[in-house]
Amino acid sequence: GLEKRMKPEPAEQRRGSIARVAAFVGALIRRSRRGVLVGAGLLVPLGFVVEGAGLLLLIPILGLALDPGAETRWPIVAELLAPLGAQSTAAKLGALLALVVVLVLLRAIILHARDAMVARLQVQFIERLRIDALEDVTRAPWYRLARLRHGRVMTLLSSDLAQSGADAHFAIQSPVAAFVLDGYVGLMLV
Repeated sequence: GLEKRMKPEPAEQRRGSIARVAAFVGALIRRSRRGVLVGAGLLVPLGFVVEGAGLLLLIPILGLALDPGAETRWPIVAELLAPLGAQSTAAKLGALLALVVVLVLLRAIILHARDAMVARLQVQFIERLRIDALEDVTRAPWYRLARLRHGRVMTLLSSDLAQSGADAHFAIQSPVAAFVLDGYVGLMLV
């Protein structure tokens, strides 16, 4: 209820940081619309896969630029080039660079959609927190409201919720960054 939001219990204040972060992330997931949550969750790995494919294409491009005929070392590249009928080294490089450009554009579209969904998650979370807080205020008996300091209620409804928005941004962006970092480490090992 409202009093719990206004003054945390001592046991809550002593909980470890990991438990508090886990509780915050759990609240974020519970208060998020499933479609947006799933959509953002799918766009994160999809964006990385497209980006990784573009980065991996740079290897045969460099190999082909330094050693004409090197596409035979990468059978998948030879298969990509075969339907295009690219015979000369310049044509092969042009085709691979065009493919990289297409992947970069696709990546930009996917990351834009991902960032929009992540922003929507954050906004929905803050709206839900604000609604919950206002519902608690409207359900609270008058004698409890009269004991609260007006400034504390205003702080809860404004700056505390804004801080929760910043926390939500961090809670959402951290797994995204961790996933991308893990992917780059995986690419280095390929």
